[in-house]
Amino acid sequence: MELEFIYNEYILMWNLLFRKSINEELNSKKQKIWYNYRNEYDNLYNEKLSLIEDPKNYIPDDDTIYNILRELSIYEEIDKDVSKYRIELMKSWDSIKKKFNKY
Repeated sequence: MELEFIYNEYILMWNLLFRKSINEELNSKKQKIWYNYRNEYDNLYNEKLSLIEDPKNYIPDDDTIYNILRELSIYEEIDKDVSKYRIELMKSWDSIKKKFNKY
């Protein structure tokens, strides 16, 4: 059995923008982005289907909001945490993979 833990920056950013906020700082940043870029924000929401259908080849129609989000310090922290968590998952999977495949 093959199992991959794939990290996709666009999926992470989309979820940070449109799902429930994980803290007050992120929530206030999201509100500010929405207030200043309502049309772009709405358009980005509508790209959800194309992002989910083919995340490897997804290219946003407009990078404006993604670029703004990338520049936030809170995003950098979350990005690092997600990358670390991915590595931990990979290590955990590697440690149990032989047992799992045996069963």
